[in-house]
Amino acid sequence: MFFQVRVDNIVGERFSVSIKDHEGTTIFQEFYTDKYFDKKFRVPKTDNNRVTFHIKGSKDTIPQSFEINTNTKVVEEVIVKRIN
Repeated sequence: MFFQVRVDNIVGERFSVSIKDHEGTTIFQEFYTDKYFDKKFRVPKTDNNRVTFHIKGSKDTIPQSFEINTNTKVVEEVIVKRIN
């Protein structure tokens, strides 16, 4: 699975992006200073189907967190049409 993360960091402040699994184990963490951050992350499918992205600036006391539920559902659609 791929997730695209965009961060407007006009000042160029150092910030971190971390990804954690459902147990809180960090599976990725990196620091960036990009002013216009735009990156795709490939995230492995977990048994619990949940990952959390944390984005925190160096001056922020509370990170922005986004929980992603990765459940996959298959929907089958059948259409019956009468033909004379």
